[in-house]
Amino acid sequence: MSIKAIIFDAGGVLHSSENEHMHEDIKRTLKISDRQFEKHYPQLVELPVIGKITEDEFWNQFLALTGSTASLPNESLFKREYRKRFKVHADVLDLVKRLKEKGYQLAVLSDTIPSHYQVNQEKGLYNSFPIQTFSFQVGIKKPAAEIYELTLKKLGVEPQEAVFIDDKSEYVVGAEKVGIKGVQFKNFKQLTDELKKLGIL
Repeated sequence: MSIKAIIFDAGGVLHSSENEHMHEDIKRTLKISDRQFEKHYPQLVELPVIGKITEDEFWNQFLALTGSTASLPNESLFKREYRKRFKVHADVLDLVKRLKEKGYQLAVLSDTIPSHYQVNQEKGLYNSFPIQTFSFQVGIKKPAAEIYELTLKKLGVEPQEAVFIDDKSEYVVGAEKVGIKGVQFKNFKQLTDELKKLGIL
């Protein structure tokens, strides 16, 4: 069965991943230790990622859990460093356009929060993707089978007719479990080499 659709992750593939700088900014601004951050942030951030709580609710709960008495800045701590350091991977976006010209169907599938989605939209990151699936909108995140299946359904293709590209191995494995061909993104040359092996380029 030939490949008809290519699905891209966003953070770490279409643009630089700035989570580390964002996390440092949160710790510095709210005056909390690494230990406090690691104890509460990873679990709590899962909720806005699947649209269960708003950003305001997240920060209220996070301040309460960490005991921080610091004031939140005017600009969202999710956005501040993210927007400042964000770099579009222009070579990957050029590749997306080439794939579109070749007649492939394209989708973006991303675990993200509304504030990052807004910045990405402002940068025009999603413009080349007619099909878009975002975790906070659908209430599911990778590597749950349902989020890949939902994207396939939107594309109107069978799993074997799609390729999924992500920088995180566990999400590539999640796609492969559904029957999609997975490619772990490491760098642009490696990605193009993988796509050539699949007969896509």
